[in-house]
Amino acid sequence: YGGGYGSGNGSYGEGYDGGVDGCTSPCECGFSTALSGTIEDGSGDESYPHMSRCRWVVGNGAVGTRVALWFPFFTTETGYDFVYINECESLSWIAADGTNLTAHGVPLCVAPRSVAIISGTVSPIVHYYALTGMMEVVFRSDVSVGAQGFEAQWLIDNEDEALRPHVCTAPCACGELTSQTGMLQDGSVEGKYASNADCTWTIVIPGANWVKLRFIKFDLEEKYDFVSVYQCAGTEDCSDSNAGTLLTRLSGPKVDHDAEGWVNGWIMAQGSMRVRFTSDSNINKHGFKAVWISSLNNTDPGEGEDDDSDSGYGDSWPYSPPADFQHCWLSGDWALLRPAAYDGNVRTGGLGLMSEPGHFDTWVCHYSHSCAQRLQGGAQFSGTGSGTAVGSGSISDMNPFCWVYNEILASFDPWGHASELGLL
Repeated sequence: YGGGYGSGNGSYGEGYDGGVDGCTSPCECGFSTALSGTIEDGSGDESYPHMSRCRWVVGNGAVGTRVALWFPFFTTETGYDFVYINECESLSWIAADGTNLTAHGVPLCVAPRSVAIISGTVSPIVHYYALTGMMEVVFRSDVSVGAQGFEAQWLIDNEDEALRPHVCTAPCACGELTSQTGMLQDGSVEGKYASNADCTWTIVIPGANWVKLRFIKFDLEEKYDFVSVYQCAGTEDCSDSNAGTLLTRLSGPKVDHDAEGWVNGWIMAQGSMRVRFTSDSNINKHGFKAVWISSLNNTDPGEGEDDDSDSGYGDSWPYSPPADFQHCWLSGDWALLRPAAYDGNVRTGGLGLMSEPGHFDTWVCHYSHSCAQRLQGGAQFSGTGSGTAVGSGSISDMNPFCWVYNEILASFDPWGHASELGLL
């Protein structure tokens, strides 16, 4: 195939049974061992077809080689059309069902490890790596609504300077982050993070003198799964996994915001910051969510540290629940609460004198959430809270878990059980 193909997308990922899709037009699927090349969906200026099934494999696993892939252009229907990227343990021309794949022109990716599953848009800065020197790319679209597609470029090399040794495992959305403020998370959402995760983010903000990070959710398997935060000062290249100074290495069910090096709940890096998340092969927890700010949207951290001068941006609700319930997560999308609300399982109200206008105004209690508890003997707790119950479900024997809506971060911060908050 020389240096190029046609289109590409995702890997078979979890549940892949060794079957091999055909190659739908206009994709030009293929197998290449060229040192560089291009993969594209083949649609040109048009939208790609519905029900696209396309697959490529790059590299043959030559000793000391690895594959890097990035997308100069990428747009697919968000949440429906996907590109899967896999790292292959080895390649085989015989499929699991015994089919000889020589006629297909693309070998089977044996024991694939998911590097990324992407949909929607992706930054051209983000690079994906297959450290075995063999990468599989699979593209799949659904039955309706196309998009402009994508172009990917790959490079095979054995020089450490060219391909830095790190990967980005799904469902993390790793990459270089350049906005003045933002949020990063392990990608597990309401579930638990993946085993054998290896995810790296670099926060490199042009013109910023410093970056600060604060965890608003944290729950990892203690002593086995870690989040490490590095500082890259001066001219250090934070995307180089060997660069930077370790600021903190975190594990367990919560972050000690009063530990050495933390100021008002933030950890600060002069220059740029790198965050790396790794997990082992078993026992997964609820993961983490963190927000960052920079010198471009905040006062210098050396000024007014004692008066909490920077605490107004991105802070989580100050009245946290016990450690055992700090992992309790609720989607910040109000629309997703509608089904539970229609069933009478959601109650909401205002914070009254506890409110911080524009930051914290509203509480929500959820009766059917996994963090809710059953009241012993169906006992009721009297309280002073007021709110509106939506629906008419039977909830008299439940002690709902409650959150406060964070207007700045568009997320729900865990608060505690209604019986303890006076909201029943």
